[in-house]
Amino acid sequence: MTYKLGKYVEKIIAPIIVVIGNDKQKFANGFALSEAHFSRPYIIQSISASDNRVILSLIENENINDTNWVGEIQEGFF
Repeated sequence: MTYKLGKYVEKIIAPIIVVIGNDKQKFANGFALSEAHFSRPYIIQSISASDNRVILSLIENENINDTNWVGEIQEGFF
């Protein structure tokens, strides 16, 4: 299964560097990033800028299954 970031990154027109742990990936712009496939579900942890590039630091989304099909937060009873 592959995952994508949200379509909101399409709005970024500057070059982007994505940092996931020690791994860095370069993208021409937000549209290229929105089309990229990842092996895990990621969310943006932080956004910064350096040398006319946007730097997005991503972390794995641990809460991907925290809601049920109705959209409510799952509660434990035990």
